[in-house]
Amino acid sequence: MELSKKIKEARKKKRLTLDELAKAVESSKSYIWQLEKDPEKRPSFDIITKIAKVLELPLDYLADEDSMMISKDARNNRLLKLFNELDRESGDIVEALIKQLIKK
Repeated sequence: MELSKKIKEARKKKRLTLDELAKAVESSKSYIWQLEKDPEKRPSFDIITKIAKVLELPLDYLADEDSMMISKDARNNRLLKLFNELDRESGDIVEALIKQLIKK
């Protein structure tokens, strides 16, 4: 099922209006409407995480490959933001782990 249909179906099951969902995820009503109408729309990781939480859905249900809703760039930006919050020693450890994973 497409991401747009998943969001709309879950929102209706929770008996939320577009406006209520938009407010809960700190977005606009028109953006949520676009997400429900346009199967090509790709929301940011932050927005889709908030939607999953409000609609009480597992993130992987919304993030499956068929929906392709989390772009690689959005994921990379999220990971980079988290990485930048680490201290130097922790950053070195994460970098070493990533290099080991790439070698596999």
